[in-house]
Amino acid sequence: MGIGAVLLALSYILVIGVLSVPWSGWSVTVVLGLTYLGTKRIVDGLGHERTIRSLARSAINDLTSPRPAVKRNRKIRNAPRTVSITDQIARVRLAPAAGGHTTSSTTSR
Repeated sequence: MGIGAVLLALSYILVIGVLSVPWSGWSVTVVLGLTYLGTKRIVDGLGHERTIRSLARSAINDLTSPRPAVKRNRKIRNAPRTVSITDQIARVRLAPAAGGHTTSSTTSR
């Protein structure tokens, strides 16, 4: 009953206070529905081995645990980029063929 009472107060604050929904039959239905669904979800996670205190402690630990920093300016690999033809030609290195042979198309007979 305590879980339901706390969730009723929180859902009332959410619907009426934060969302500024006027008091009506619809808003009462929404408040009661949120209370029911929240209470059902919490109670389904409880059992004789898992108490409400351990469930609350694990939720607090999950919310306050350190997270790795988000790398927003990370360079994307294989991203499309514009390269001019002269830059591509400058990058090509013609190495001599192995064995001292040349690959020239003009050979003497």
